[in-house]
Amino acid sequence: MPSRSDSEEEDVVEVSAAAAAAAPQGSRKKRKRHHSSSSSDSSSSSSSSSSDSSEDERRRREIRKIREERKKLLAVQELQLLRQDREKVMDMREQRLLTSKVETLYKLGRNAEAEALAERLKPDT
Repeated sequence: MPSRSDSEEEDVVEVSAAAAAAAPQGSRKKRKRHHSSSSSDSSSSSSSSSSDSSEDERRRREIRKIREERKKLLAVQELQLLRQDREKVMDMREQRLLTSKVETLYKLGRNAEAEALAERLKPDT
């Protein structure tokens, strides 16, 4: 059996915990009884192995689903960060333009307008 990576082990633990939480109390007891009786009865071992393989397949699907959800979430978060960065760059560009406009207004002698615009550029602290 190939060794699992840390993320796969975390996924298995999460899936196992989710399955345990979702399963009703009675069904857990039945599974425990089934496993103990399968060791004494050889005919039930074949049905046990088929249920184990279907259980494994179900776990694999759940793990795959969790990974896909994580990828989607990461993509959404990355897109939000890119949008924030773009907005930040646009804000900085606008601030530089307004600063140069203030300087131009001072040079033209339009001090009242320059001071009003400079007041807008001050931090909100």
